[in-house]
Amino acid sequence: MSHGIRRDLHDPLRFFEVLKPIHFFQHAPYGDMTQGEMEGSHHFVNSVDLYRKLQRARPEIVQGGEPFVRRLVPTVWAVMAYTRFNRRPLVVPSLDNLPIAGKYGTAWAAALRAAVGPYVRSASLAVAANKGAEDNLRWAGARPERLTRMMYGTWGVDTTEFSPDGPRAQLPGGSPAKIVFLGRLERAKGVFDLVAAVPAVLDATDADLVFIGDGPDAQALRSAARDANISDHVHLVGAVMNRDVPRYLRAATVLAAPSRTTRKWAEQVGMSAIQAMACGVPVVSTASGSIAEFIDDGVAGWLAPEGDPAALAAALSRVLINGELRNQFGQRARKEALGRFDARTNIRAVERRILEACGIAA
Repeated sequence: MSHGIRRDLHDPLRFFEVLKPIHFFQHAPYGDMTQGEMEGSHHFVNSVDLYRKLQRARPEIVQGGEPFVRRLVPTVWAVMAYTRFNRRPLVVPSLDNLPIAGKYGTAWAAALRAAVGPYVRSASLAVAANKGAEDNLRWAGARPERLTRMMYGTWGVDTTEFSPDGPRAQLPGGSPAKIVFLGRLERAKGVFDLVAAVPAVLDATDADLVFIGDGPDAQALRSAARDANISDHVHLVGAVMNRDVPRYLRAATVLAAPSRTTRKWAEQVGMSAIQAMACGVPVVSTASGSIAEFIDDGVAGWLAPEGDPAALAAALSRVLINGELRNQFGQRARKEALGRFDARTNIRAVERRILEACGIAA
C-alpha cells in the first residue's frame, strides 16, 4: 500500500518471483505513468475504502504504509484492522528519516507514537530504508529481532532500462556541457542554490543548466535566472514520463541534486541521483538527509555542503572541466548502481526476507 503511486516505485514490483503484489494507492500526483503502466494497482479513496478493498482482495501478507506521516494514520489503522481480524502477517516500511519530535513537536510526537505504536509493534517485519527511519521505528516500538534495513519502497532502478546505452534526448541550450536537474521544482530541492551557482560555473566553463520536472517554484526559477542575467543558460523542460527519463539522463554531462534539509523534510534516498548513476552520469549532490548513505563522496561525484552555491559551483566546475575525472566518476557510478541499486537484486532480497519473517517457504 502506498499513498502516492510513481512508476519508479511501482514498475519494479514485477521482479517479485514468489509473491504476487497487489498495489493499493490513494493518489497519483506525479503524472509519470500511462494507464498500462498502472497494471496491478488499485485506487482507494479513504481508509474505509481501503479496508473494504483489502477484505475483497484477501491478501495473505500485507505491507502497510508509512507510520510517521500524521495524515496517513487512518490508513495505518485500516491496514492493522485487516491484519488483526484476518490473522495476516504485516510488513511495516518506513523511509521517514527525521526525528519525529523535531518534525512535529513533542506533544504531537507523543500522540503519533501512541497512534502508530501498536501498528509498528505488531509487524512481522519492520523495514527501514535509511538510518533515520530505523531510529524512528525503534522509537515507535519495533521489535529488534523483526527490524531490518534494506532498499525498500524505493527499490533501486532497472539497470537494463537505466543504462549508459540507448538513445539520448536533445536537451536545450547551445553548450555541449549540460548540468541536469531531475525532480520537483521546489526550494527544498536546492533549485535556487543551483541557479545561484551558475554564474560561477560560467566563469570557469561554458555550460547549460536544464531543469527536468515541474513544481510550485517553476516561475520563480525563471525569474531568478532572468535577475541573474543567465536566462540563456537556464532551461526548463517541464515534466517528462518516467519511461523517457533514461534518454534525458544519458544526455547529461552531470546530474545536480543539491537538496536542503527542512524541519519537516529531508532526502530519504535520492532517486534521481541513483537513476543518473545507473546511466553512467556523475552526480553532484549534498549531504542532505540520507543521501550520504547512498552516495559516497568522491566515488561517483561530489557531495557539497547544503545551501552553499559557491561550493556547489566549484564541484560542478571540477566535473565539467576535467574529462578524465568525469569519465572515472561515470564508470564508478555505473558500477555502484549495478552493485547496490539494481532493483531486481534488491527486490529478490526483500522477498526472501519477507517470506522468512512470515514463516513461508520460498
